Amino acid sequence: MGTAAYDRAKQKYPEIERVAPPVETAEDMETAYQQAKKLLAKYPDLKGFEGSSVVDVAGIGRAVREAGRQGTTCVMGTSLPSVAGDFLKDGAVDKIFLWDPGLAGQAQDKLALLLIKGEKIGPGLDLGLPGYHNLKGIPGTPHALAGSGWIAVDKANVSQYQF
Repeated sequence: MGTAAYDRAKQKYPEIERVAPPVETAEDMETAYQQAKKLLAKYPDLKGFEGSSVVDVAGIGRAVREAGRQGTTCVMGTSLPSVAGDFLKDGAVDKIFLWDPGLAGQAQDKLALLLIKGEKIGPGLDLGLPGYHNLKGIPGTPHALAGSGWIAVDKANVSQYQF
């Protein structure tokens, strides 16, 4: 969990405690797995993990599954159903967050067309797509915009997503 995410979690859950600094996995599932195994062994009461790269939650989920900790250790993060789906189904991963790649591609196409036409792009823009209404500026990045087109996937809806 990055510093900003941890600070936000700490505001909402004052009792939360980070037991280790963020672990860099270099987008390698085996590294995520090995690091999660070490943390689970060192902290038997560990309650959760947050994975950032697409493969982190699957590697962590593998360690949680092997330790039989599906019911006591929460695992969430960014991933894809094609990567973490099996771990969602048995509870080794609780929830993943992602963007529908088809919808994101449509949003990028619409932005490209607006740029080609010389139209203004900025905060408040509505692309007419679910999650891409009233886009917001991202502080510190003068040209980036953010929407709310993310999807939360768990074992109840993982079968709806074929990517």
